[in-house]
Amino acid sequence: MAELNNPEAAATDVWREVFAGGPYTSFKMVEIVAGLLGMSYSDILANPAQLNGFNPDFVTEANITEAPLLSTWSSLTGRCTSFAAKVAALLETRYPGVFNFQYYDVGRHRVAHCESTGILIDSSSAVGPVVLRENQQWTNLNGISGRWKYINGMSIYERNSRSGIKRSAPIERGRAMAACLKEVAKQGTLICAFRYQTPLTPSAYRFAFSKWAVLQVRPNVVQTLTVCLCSSITFNDDESWYPNFLGMVKWNIRERRIELFPIMDPESNHKMLISFGPEGTPDTDLTCAHNLGEFISTYGDTQQWYADGIDQFNMELWRAARALWGYAVWREVGSTAYASI
Repeated sequence: MAELNNPEAAATDVWREVFAGGPYTSFKMVEIVAGLLGMSYSDILANPAQLNGFNPDFVTEANITEAPLLSTWSSLTGRCTSFAAKVAALLETRYPGVFNFQYYDVGRHRVAHCESTGILIDSSSAVGPVVLRENQQWTNLNGISGRWKYINGMSIYERNSRSGIKRSAPIERGRAMAACLKEVAKQGTLICAFRYQTPLTPSAYRFAFSKWAVLQVRPNVVQTLTVCLCSSITFNDDESWYPNFLGMVKWNIRERRIELFPIMDPESNHKMLISFGPEGTPDTDLTCAHNLGEFISTYGDTQQWYADGIDQFNMELWRAARALWGYAVWREVGSTAYASI
């Protein structure tokens, strides 16, 4: 067993490493599911319902560590389940015998919890990993609380969301990824949200969290902020930070367009549209391609856009869209622009 004096600090380092390493995106997952089903890029756009043919029982604990499924969680990109699986795997590999993670499906969301250290890995956390022991509770970025209970010797994760309490017994990593991939296949979701980390100062905290009412800020209390019963974060530390998102790229297949959200903020109403249709020309298509690149560099992250070749996947979809629907045309609008993942 590797010795580790501060498991929470080690988990935070890995959490930050994975969070900053790539975007929240379903691009790679859709590409792999489509490949397993023998679908072309044109098929994805012309008949996304074909993705529903993906059988989650195909995913097992054995083949999740082999190509092509390995890259759905161990690479730079992915969704909530990929994030939890990668962080957990890195911690278990780097510190053998210290961490022992189990996975929980709490309804369209998966988390990992370490039985030995109590550390919870949840991609929606506003403060990275938290230590959560039996019957302790915390609140994440979306105002959803989580509590662990032990019933008849089994660890149960209970999530109290806006839609009611959802319980989950531990499942294997393969089952967690199967659920994630089935969701992606069923919804045909194609999004890419760019991640970044913001220094946590009192003003940054109030700006970030007041909109979601995640935690209560007491006036004139800036030195320490308690985020769960056993974990806190300090403001006067240069390493204090919180995870955040920049802009988002989203394919709206039904509307035959790409939607670009400069900021993921409920108060923002600004977005750009790249629409494919007969009114487009080769020149307007080139303008759209140029503007997409400008959007990525301004509101996203170029390095994250290149991660796992998702830029190439997007390019192939673009070519298929042009062949199916016509050249792209650019426009900006100022309504219905709330970006949500």
